[in-house]
Amino acid sequence: MTSLTKLKFVPIVINFAISSEDNILYREDKGAINDRPNVGYGQTELVVVTGNFKYYKAFTWSKCGGAERARTMAEAHRKEIADKYGTSKIIRSVNYPVYIRSMIAGFFDGDGHVSISKSGHVTVGFNQSGTIVPEILQFYKHLYGGDINSRQLKKAEHRDKHMLYICGRQALPVLYDLRRSSIIKREQVSIAYQCIMSADVKFREECRQRLQILKRQYHLVEVIPELLTNAYIGGLFDAEGCIYIMNTTCVYISLTQKSGPNILTAINNKWDGIIHNGAFSCQAANAEVFLLSIGVYTIQKRMQLLAALELRNFSSIHHRRRTLSDIKRINELRQVINDEKVK
Repeated sequence: MTSLTKLKFVPIVINFAISSEDNILYREDKGAINDRPNVGYGQTELVVVTGNFKYYKAFTWSKCGGAERARTMAEAHRKEIADKYGTSKIIRSVNYPVYIRSMIAGFFDGDGHVSISKSGHVTVGFNQSGTIVPEILQFYKHLYGGDINSRQLKKAEHRDKHMLYICGRQALPVLYDLRRSSIIKREQVSIAYQCIMSADVKFREECRQRLQILKRQYHLVEVIPELLTNAYIGGLFDAEGCIYIMNTTCVYISLTQKSGPNILTAINNKWDGIIHNGAFSCQAANAEVFLLSIGVYTIQKRMQLLAALELRNFSSIHHRRRTLSDIKRINELRQVINDEKVK
């Protein structure tokens, strides 16, 4: 019999307390620096406006030794003002357990994407369907910010599509974490991170072209064994997994990843199942072991997983010996699994 008391699921609220300088991803000193060639003999102006704080200073080109020198001095002064009055925007990495990062990476490798526009603008996205905004997208927004957009599909039988977008420098924390835990899209994430950190227009265009090539080479991805943790697979299952019930109480699970066949082979090596048509699958006792191993690392499929594990408890009872209460509970659990699929 499966003991569900052993399943302690991941809390949704995460502590964000960060203070060390080691966690700084980048620092942006607030303030606009504008060249004004039409003022006198030309000058560069530094204007800082944030909240109730306002600051202005002009650097005349003739006194500074030219426009380029004036701009350099304005940049240096902006940093002095930021240090003195605290007008910097500092983005840090988020402090939470490593398994959370692995869960996010698994989900991203399944239902996430990263893109670079022709102008060098980077966007990280997480997708999920549902009649309401999925809990998992709200969780990721809580961690990294961004905006959730929902699109209602025309066909009534299809669920709405919900997308969490994190753009520009705001995406640095999530890219920083994905760089360390992603497997399938690890190199894509690394290129996007480098693109944001670079001001070189030519290099950004090279990143965009390289990213397009990588998106056609999933079959070449090598699986890093130490990253293929139960937490990572739990996140991937949240994105691409499915639970079915056969013959009343037989649990059958599948995990689809047609674009990354190597990851399926590595998962199959951990759990004795089969790979067919771009999906890993297993059933009965093997499915129970699989679900118990990843259960504590799921969010989106949590209720289905719990119902499936409890349903497995009835498989050892011959159908002729099941009581009315047993049959009622079996039907309730089957209904939970079916209802969760259409949420």
